[in-house]
Amino acid sequence: MVKIDLDKCIKCKSCIRDCFPENIILQNDEISIKGPCMMCGHCVAICPTKAISFEGYEDSEELKNLNYNIEADTTFLNFVKARRSIRHFKEKKIEKERIEKLLEVGRFSPTGANVQDVNYFVIQDELEKFKEPIWEGLNNFTNSDINSLVLKRYKDRFINMYENRFNDDKLFFKAPMLLVITSSSKINGILAADKIELMANMMGLGVLFSGFIEMAINHSEELIKKFRLKRNVTCACMLIGYPDISYKCTAPRKNINVEWL
Repeated sequence: MVKIDLDKCIKCKSCIRDCFPENIILQNDEISIKGPCMMCGHCVAICPTKAISFEGYEDSEELKNLNYNIEADTTFLNFVKARRSIRHFKEKKIEKERIEKLLEVGRFSPTGANVQDVNYFVIQDELEKFKEPIWEGLNNFTNSDINSLVLKRYKDRFINMYENRFNDDKLFFKAPMLLVITSSSKINGILAADKIELMANMMGLGVLFSGFIEMAINHSEELIKKFRLKRNVTCACMLIGYPDISYKCTAPRKNINVEWL
């Protein structure tokens, strides 16, 4: 519910100009809400006097207190170029405070129509309990009759991975934590996952986006129920931990495929 503090409102009409659904109006010389709101938060973000708030939401933070001093052409671009998928992790748990910072990044990532429908399942202390049903889900996928290019390409590898899972784990790579992200919209979860990976790298953590684990979860009735996938979809499965490897150069990339229209 949108609340307007008329004592703070200076009637600058900034909220009216920035309201995409045109749901804010000036009526009887007062700012008011016309109908049901999509709760995008733009009116709160643009109000110079903090006269607008959402009931049940935390107070907004003033942008003037935020630091934007990140060099785009050097620091950020080089940071993106340097990121790698990590498959060598130290046997070290991730501190809860660091995990909470990662989730905070996800919380502020955009969602379509601001539905904020992204769910996070942090699996660290109970990871060993989840490994077997995930392995069984991958085995179910391997033995299915699904017409999949991934299955055709990796079937022999999946069989070998499953048979040697106790001696040479090529699925979890000793990562201390698995983050499963689900949503009613695939893109909402992926947007959050992408920013979480950037944050993790900035904090000295490494990430592996595991499509294999995602396929395994989607073929395990136990995990489908656990992650409530009857009404949501798996967006990303991220193995996260302290990397036990260091890369010296960027990975090669093909020329960019772009058309200037």
